[in-house]
Amino acid sequence: MSRLALMRPLLRSPRESRFVAIVLAVLLATAITATASAQEGCGTAAGLFSIDGQFFSQTGLRDWAQGPGGEAVFAAPDGTALLLPALYERDAHWAGNAVDPTAFAGSGNKNNDDISAGEEPWAWGPGSGPQKNDLTDVYAHSAVVNDDIWLFLGAATRATNGSSHIDFEFNQQGFTRLGTTSGTIVGNGLDAGRTAGVDFIVSVDFEDGGATPVASFRKWEPMNGGYEFVPASPGPDDVYICTNTTSVPAPPWGAIAPNGDPATEVAPLQFVEIALNISALGIDPAVFCTDVSTLLFKTRSAASFTAELKDLALYQFSLVMPPDCTISADVNPLCEGGVATLSAPTAPEGADYTYVWSGPGGSYPDAPSIVTGVAGTYSLTIIDNLSGCTGEGCTLDLVVNPLPTCAIDADTDVICADGSAQFSGPAAPPGRTYSYAWSGPGGPYADMRTITVTEAGEYSLVVTDVGSGCSSAGSCTRVLTVNPLPPHGIDGDPLLCEGTTGLLCGPEGDWEW
Repeated sequence: MSRLALMRPLLRSPRESRFVAIVLAVLLATAITATASAQEGCGTAAGLFSIDGQFFSQTGLRDWAQGPGGEAVFAAPDGTALLLPALYERDAHWAGNAVDPTAFAGSGNKNNDDISAGEEPWAWGPGSGPQKNDLTDVYAHSAVVNDDIWLFLGAATRATNGSSHIDFEFNQQGFTRLGTTSGTIVGNGLDAGRTAGVDFIVSVDFEDGGATPVASFRKWEPMNGGYEFVPASPGPDDVYICTNTTSVPAPPWGAIAPNGDPATEVAPLQFVEIALNISALGIDPAVFCTDVSTLLFKTRSAASFTAELKDLALYQFSLVMPPDCTISADVNPLCEGGVATLSAPTAPEGADYTYVWSGPGGSYPDAPSIVTGVAGTYSLTIIDNLSGCTGEGCTLDLVVNPLPTCAIDADTDVICADGSAQFSGPAAPPGRTYSYAWSGPGGPYADMRTITVTEAGEYSLVVTDVGSGCSSAGSCTRVLTVNPLPPHGIDGDPLLCEGTTGLLCGPEGDWEW
């Protein structure tokens, strides 16, 4: 029987009714809070991301740092991102006499504040305080897995006593931190500094002496004539959360010990990580396609959601990155008659993209590469089908150079055996340079526009534009004919007596004596 059913017999008087109403409100609030929170549940989240309270990946799994046989979000040793979008930052700490230059200033900063410009923006400046409030390292990564957007978060504090309270707040329009050494943090959303129905917060509060982190989830919604974070309820398969109950090796980029010194190990209960299926919060994934959104990591002084805010770490972070768009060509410029392959960037693993090409000579297929031989400007837009995110378009100008023409001119193409002829290729247009590749009997021939030929046969020429590298379409030819010389000589009596005649004879043919 439900709690509501059990209460019905008690409704006997106005005073009793008011009492019951109060009890019901408390029970409903408790029910809402219960469904909007999740206790520690280590395991393998979507995308094979290991939520296990440590940093190194295991075989076949993904984690923050590279382990044996696994995959890493960040490269060692500097934390360069390998999988995007991703974020890792070391936050300043206030151990000893140190001061963190970016912390919440004063006691008036609360989670549900109207932080729009002109209202109650949060104050920030140098600060310090208990080690439970001191952030040291923050992590974020997101991925689209089976049509869902998963967000992976991590944070380390100097606390080891279980009293930490950490918030991870996403703002679609972004927070702006004003000032140089102190100032305000303003929310850029239209709904009291945030965007209703879109912006969300993940809170982690430690129970059982810190061994059990409990996550709760809230969305920014209209409430009581204003806006508040209202509990949201992802399903049990949509949340993983884990802390390190024992010391674990620090990632390759190191860690900060509870006393503020650099460390090669992370002390028990210093680190917590979360995987959350954002799609389970009922938010349209297309709204996450922006490069102005931010993640704000912050700590609270107590378990109350509206307790005073303490430390902060603010960074730009896109849950869904617009598809990267550049066009590359295997040949550009190309020669007339040839083709070039135009290609989009390689899509991330598991991506489902639509490619919208436009340009001369098409329509073109929905494919990451197209083949064309037509000069002009080509445009590409890439759409992420899983998130609905459309990337900014990109263009490429394809240049097609003309082929030089090829023809052989000759002063004559019929000569006698002891003669010669001049064969000439075409002259290069003004501002261009041609090279000439001749072949034929009597060669080789120099790279010259005009050559002297003496032997009968066919001569070929290929003309190349030196600047573009384009050669004439095939070779052009010309035939030289060489006629033999006629026989010559005179036969007859070489000696005659005066007054007599003799006979002198030339060879057969026509004669000129």
